[in-house]
Amino acid sequence: MDESQATRNVRDYLTMYNIFTQKCFNSCVTNLNYRFMTQEEHTCVQKCAQKLININHRLITVYMEINPMNKYREQQEQAVKEMEAKQLEEAQNQASLPTEPQATSAEQAQQGGLAKQISDTFEGVQITDSNAGNNQSSNNVKSTSEVR
Repeated sequence: MDESQATRNVRDYLTMYNIFTQKCFNSCVTNLNYRFMTQEEHTCVQKCAQKLININHRLITVYMEINPMNKYREQQEQAVKEMEAKQLEEAQNQASLPTEPQATSAEQAQQGGLAKQISDTFEGVQITDSNAGNNQSSNNVKSTSEVR
């Protein structure tokens, strides 16, 4: 615990003590004609102070039970916010990337025509394995018909 937190804890304790004392004094002390409190006033102040201390202990107990859950919930909310920010950033990055131009129907037809030309050119050409059969290193491609 660092010094500033310890100072804050002492300040909080003294503030709480002053509030308790003031509440009990205002509700229990009715006669200021005597130097000392009467027995009735003394008993009232004791009960009042004990009740406020018990309430404070209950509040601290509940706070200690709830605080970790609140911190966990805050961490979860922070994680969700970070994920949403990351997804938004990725979406913005994808939106800002230049897209590839779509091929027009004329270009697609031209590409289709090129594929047909290639298949027509190599129709009837057979490629054989150079290690199979005879050791022919020069003639691996045989044509059943003339290459166009």
